[in-house]
Amino acid sequence: MAMQIPPPLVGVLQINFEESLQSVFGAGYQDKRSAMDEDGPTGYNVILVASNQRLIIYQTLGLLKKSYQQMESLALEQVQEITVQQGMIARNFNINFVRNGILHALTLNNPYTVDPSNLKSTGNMDLMVIKSTLDALIAARKKAVGVSAAMPAPQPAPAPAAPAPVPTPAPAPVVVPAPVPVPVPEPAPAPAATEPVPAPAPTVQFTPPPPGTFAELKYKMNMAGFDVKTIRCGKCGGLIFLPDQGTNIQCANCQNNITAKEIIDRARDALR
Repeated sequence: MAMQIPPPLVGVLQINFEESLQSVFGAGYQDKRSAMDEDGPTGYNVILVASNQRLIIYQTLGLLKKSYQQMESLALEQVQEITVQQGMIARNFNINFVRNGILHALTLNNPYTVDPSNLKSTGNMDLMVIKSTLDALIAARKKAVGVSAAMPAPQPAPAPAAPAPVPTPAPAPVVVPAPVPVPVPEPAPAPAATEPVPAPAPTVQFTPPPPGTFAELKYKMNMAGFDVKTIRCGKCGGLIFLPDQGTNIQCANCQNNITAKEIIDRARDALR
């Protein structure tokens, strides 16, 4: 059954055509993936919104007055598998997904239920409930868009063919003189039908992201082996999550405007 947008996310969460919200819960997150973060892992709480099309993750900002900033939006057909790990202290679950042909893993810990009206914690959430809920949404989405829900199993190698039997030589035939045939004119052969020439298969041409955009930044960092999700603001040092599109972003702490070209130049200078 579809649910309404939680009031704290009104104006932040944009719903796509024919998209409906199915579940919302919270979890902890340790940011260990940024190649530009020199201060080590940063921990904070996140809110996960699961719909029939996407899994959207928001970072929780502020202490008394909460605000929410989108840090990830995954199409359910990109998700390969949800795995859980029940430890003595931490309870983790992994979202394994494919982007730009590369397999990624997003690890969240200690999930908890929330009140949809204010997104405040109401208690621990069972890992298997999360897995079964997300598995069902992922399977339904992949069926709707025609994507296989599981990787095909390898086919067994064909059994070797049995050796052909050695033919027994036939006895020499008795030669009987054949009667002389009377030649009969053969009709002219019908013209052979012209087989249609198959059309060449369409070629798929890769189009690089537009220059000076966050799509170009993430593409270049992925090609270099980095999965960059966050940067530090050059003005206040606050943590900023990089969007997938656009050319600039504003720091949530000091409202400093940062362009994708500026981040690309910073990364190029840092890697020299």
